[in-house]
Amino acid sequence: MSQLLEKAKDFVVDKVANIKKPEASVSDVDLKHVSRECVEYGAKVSVSNPYSHSIPICEISYNFKSAGRGIASGTIPDPGSLKAGDTTMLDVPVKDKEDINTMLRACLPTNKSRLIQPFSLTLKLRHIH
Repeated sequence: MSQLLEKAKDFVVDKVANIKKPEASVSDVDLKHVSRECVEYGAKVSVSNPYSHSIPICEISYNFKSAGRGIASGTIPDPGSLKAGDTTMLDVPVKDKEDINTMLRACLPTNKSRLIQPFSLTLKLRHIH
């Protein structure tokens, strides 16, 4: 009996491990506005949904970095739903509330061999179960 339960457990674990999941990638990041108070970016995020039904998103959490240094983080409530079996483009506005000097220190190169520092945007999509 325990062998049968172990086989059933392995079967379920294998099936769950191979379930396709939505995947996101940052397709573009634009500098939108610069002032003494803050710097605003606009990120375009492409999210593919492999399921045959739409997925409502409750919230997007993000961390925006350049050369490993944090620039901004925050949340966006209720950005909509992911289209069923399709790719959805999400606009993620990012606002750095630090002053321009902090932003420049985070983005400018730390050595002469690299002129532009790479940006990274980490997203976490929270959806209704």
